[in-house]
Amino acid sequence: MFKEPIVGTRLVFVIDISDSMKHEINADDLERIKKLTSHLDWKKMPDRPNPLDLAKAELKYSIDKLRPDPAANSKDKDKKKGTRGLRNDPEARTFAIITYSKDVAMFTDGWIEATDKNCDLWIKNVEGLELESTTNIHGALLKAFKFNGSKKESDSPELDRECILNGAHTIVFLTDGYPTWSDDSDSVSAKDEFNNPVGDGEYVKRDKLLELAAHLNRFRKVMINTVGIGIHDKELMKGFAKQSGGAYTDWYCKIDWK
Repeated sequence: MFKEPIVGTRLVFVIDISDSMKHEINADDLERIKKLTSHLDWKKMPDRPNPLDLAKAELKYSIDKLRPDPAANSKDKDKKKGTRGLRNDPEARTFAIITYSKDVAMFTDGWIEATDKNCDLWIKNVEGLELESTTNIHGALLKAFKFNGSKKESDSPELDRECILNGAHTIVFLTDGYPTWSDDSDSVSAKDEFNNPVGDGEYVKRDKLLELAAHLNRFRKVMINTVGIGIHDKELMKGFAKQSGGAYTDWYCKIDWK
């Protein structure tokens, strides 16, 4: 998904919807971005897309790729064993979508079985993603590890039985920026490495986020594939991917900050 391999059958997409996703990709970088994302249908994209347009298009593309194999609906008795899409098949995939800005929310209602009908529905629903405020990577990371398909969340998702048995196998984590808020922040009164105002919590810091990801994953072994659009924290996204055995995709491009 997002051009990277996945492990297992339970996939969580974590999508940045912070306000910075609204600014258009610089025209000088647009052709390069089109080449990096040549698998997308650019005829359906705005002439001057922003990172959210790109994230939506890629998310819809990835959901589409989760569909059952065509052979799963075939009556061919010789179809190979384990074809995805059969009821109770261990290879059938499920997915969930988490969105984050300052607040973190489940966009899907629990796990979604990747049937043709559900994929069609959620490809349409993705169009409803709307921008909000700051970038709470801390809260989004916690939510992705706490999610297990039920309404109950554990305070120790690295050890919780339900999280281990029913939580994510692969997380796809997308951002277009740097951490600017965290669940342990009380106010925007601190400064980041570029002297920009950010939340005053510990988990706005890159080293603390990498430490947390390693802690959450010490018994889970969840693969984290990361995608960075525009000017983003490359070292953080690289770190999440490297320590989990995942892959990092860099869609760097200049942004018109208007």
